[in-house]
Amino acid sequence: MVNAGEMAGIGKSGIRIADSPEKAFRKADAIIDFSTPESSAQRCWSLP
Repeated sequence: MVNAGEMAGIGKSGIRIADSPEKAFRKADAIIDFSTPESSAQRCWSLP
């Protein structure tokens, strides 16, 4: 995972960017999906 602040050139922000949703979801405290209801439902059922 990459730090979003470092990627933007402003120093560490504590916000991480992952190259796959599955990697990010494993360590997430919360997930907010603003895409489509179908996508949100699919993600919920695919979580471990």
